[in-house]
Amino acid sequence: MHNNIAIELLKTFSKEEYKKFELFINSPFFNSNNTIVRLYSIIKKYAPDFTHKSLEREAIFKKIFPGKEYNELSLRSRFSELSDLLRRYMSIVQLEQNQFEMKFNFSKQMNSRGKYKIAEKTLLELINENMNNEAAGPPVYLQRAELVNELMASYRADEYGKDSSAKLIELGDALINYFYGYFFQIANDMLYNEEIFKYKPDFNIVKEYVNAFDFDKFLSRLEKFKYGNQPVLEIYYRMYMSRLDKENPEHFYRLKELTFIHYEKFDRVGLFNLWVFLSNAVTANLQFIDTKFNYEIFEVNKFFVNLKLLPLYPGGYFFQSTFDNIFINAIYCKEISYAENFVKNNIDLLPPDLKENMQFYCSAIIELKKENYQKSLHYLSRLKLNDIVLKTRVRIYYFINYYETDAVESALSLVDSFKNFLRSNKKIPDYLMQRVQSSLRYCEYLINAKANGKKLDYTIYKEAKENKSGYWSKEWILEKMQELL
Repeated sequence: MHNNIAIELLKTFSKEEYKKFELFINSPFFNSNNTIVRLYSIIKKYAPDFTHKSLEREAIFKKIFPGKEYNELSLRSRFSELSDLLRRYMSIVQLEQNQFEMKFNFSKQMNSRGKYKIAEKTLLELINENMNNEAAGPPVYLQRAELVNELMASYRADEYGKDSSAKLIELGDALINYFYGYFFQIANDMLYNEEIFKYKPDFNIVKEYVNAFDFDKFLSRLEKFKYGNQPVLEIYYRMYMSRLDKENPEHFYRLKELTFIHYEKFDRVGLFNLWVFLSNAVTANLQFIDTKFNYEIFEVNKFFVNLKLLPLYPGGYFFQSTFDNIFINAIYCKEISYAENFVKNNIDLLPPDLKENMQFYCSAIIELKKENYQKSLHYLSRLKLNDIVLKTRVRIYYFINYYETDAVESALSLVDSFKNFLRSNKKIPDYLMQRVQSSLRYCEYLINAKANGKKLDYTIYKEAKENKSGYWSKEWILEKMQELL
């Protein structure tokens, strides 16, 4: 196979696109080189894999240039020309799918040809469409800035041009909104990279700007003048602060309040990002300060689930991690009916290969909470343990079932096998290992005390209560420890 960019681009085509591209390269307006037409007609027969032996360099050359001596450079040149045509075709297809860009490019053409009134009419129509867009994310304001800037070009170039003073403020408004929203996205990603990748350069212009600018004062002034997009700008700021000032609940509460009121100003992706930030503010920090924040997240989850955000895109699926987090949070908050209905209404939105396993997993936990221990064990036994988190969690649920049914020997045996499992799995992330080891250690204290008919040392209970590692089944463990004090 002649492995190059043309072949790689063709591999992305559908059957319909192969036909459309053939029409494209046969059009004299786009291509006047019949050699490229012959090259394409030869290679398209072997789509979509393009692995046939007929695609060897010499074989292709003979078909394109019968009777001529093989010339590698000549063949490479033809493939390069085909690549250029493919890029052009794909760019045109992309443009045709974006009505805004087509109209905007037309207005710029009109300005360049001196037809300022036509350009102005088109631009004003596009600005009106943009202003009526309910979403208030950075892309909307970037569009508006481009449109207003081009409209001002029309005004300046026309000898009877209009006063553009108001448009200058409008342009500044759009640019500030675009910058502000996008800037805090970057700043948030920067904080994430610092935490995960430990990347901390000596000079960081993003941090310098954050430290130099008084965002609270800026937002207060916008609020004073009843600036319409102030709540959205504050949401971006609170998203950032909820990650930076982790232990201050003010940012979570304010972010939640603003989100519940102004959610319609965000597109689906923007709303999902808000959901993630509200959840992370609790799961990463605030829940360790006060467990009441888990109930706050239950309210947040209910709100966003009702918006039916997932799947985010047509043909997509409900994210497994999000599904699991919503379910487990409802269980923690003892909202068993909600958890059951959530699974019933959303299980079919998961990827097909995950659906059955998640059904067993959720059913096992629901039956455990209902104290139907044998049913819970039945569902646990049907689970396919295909990832390290599930393998560890399921062992904890087995232990709880054994403990509650006084299956002491089974519980003791599980503790020993669990220890061996952790010792033999070196790839368990540190954060997960810490949580699991804490849960297992406390479970071992529980079962040993129960097996020997002894009371539990209060210092162990105190340690478990004050442990902020986020270990699993903490509430159940503390409840059982209290019974043994």
